[in-house]
Amino acid sequence: MASLPTAESWTDGGGGLSADAWNLSAALASREATREIDAEWLQLLVQTHNLSSSSSSALGLPVASPAPSQPQTNLTNQFVQPSWRIALWSLAYGVVVAVAVFGNLIVIWIILAHKRMRTVTNYFLVNLAFSDVSTAAFNTLFNFIYALHSEWYFGANYCRFQNFFPITAEFASIYSMTAIAVDRYMAIIDPLKPRLSATATKIAIGSIWILAFLLAFPQCLYSKIIVMPGRTLCHVQWPEGPKQVFTYHIIVFILVYCFPLLIMGITYTIVGITLWGGEIPGDTCDKYHEQLKAKRK
Repeated sequence: MASLPTAESWTDGGGGLSADAWNLSAALASREATREIDAEWLQLLVQTHNLSSSSSSALGLPVASPAPSQPQTNLTNQFVQPSWRIALWSLAYGVVVAVAVFGNLIVIWIILAHKRMRTVTNYFLVNLAFSDVSTAAFNTLFNFIYALHSEWYFGANYCRFQNFFPITAEFASIYSMTAIAVDRYMAIIDPLKPRLSATATKIAIGSIWILAFLLAFPQCLYSKIIVMPGRTLCHVQWPEGPKQVFTYHIIVFILVYCFPLLIMGITYTIVGITLWGGEIPGDTCDKYHEQLKAKRK
């Protein structure tokens, strides 16, 4: 067990240190000197590294750069399809668009060019044909080009138009078919009641388009271009997120699908039952002539 230094360990009038104290002081001094030397060497190495880097840059030598923190991504479009598939889909879409556009244009021309064809039902048919032409010309063709590579080439303005007018035309087409179903119901079930006038028909067609515009307008309002690495997308970005998207789709589902389907289902079912249970025109006259012939014999 080490003992504390006594008075005898002090010499020279109490001003000197013992051997242990001198050893401790020497060790501390040596450690401080070592730290100073290490600091000087570290500073010298840093200066040497900076000098070598600047010299290499001045001489045009390659300088090592730190490794990137993230791997480089492939900026090529991963949705490019093979040529044979593009040709096959182009043929199919070309046939569909050609038949839809030219077929509906012929229907419009026939009805508008002949005055006797301008009836209430045919006016709704013209509206239906115009809606289908608009969908085929402004929606189907451009959606096909967009679907080929999942790349939008037509700018922000047409992105808004694409998400507005063709969808409006689709909604107007559905409501036109609903109006035709109601008109056929009135003509067959209540033939003696007055039909819609030309003015009332135009008002009905205008109301169809106004309702379709209102339903499709939110998609035009929130349409925007999204530029991604290697791709550009036309996207409807709702400000309130999925909840707002779900609410909009529920409203469209009810007003554009369920409501027209219910009306067409009820009206055509009643018309079908009425025509199925009734007699075919001319049967009564034929039976009457057969009875007359039987009596003459």
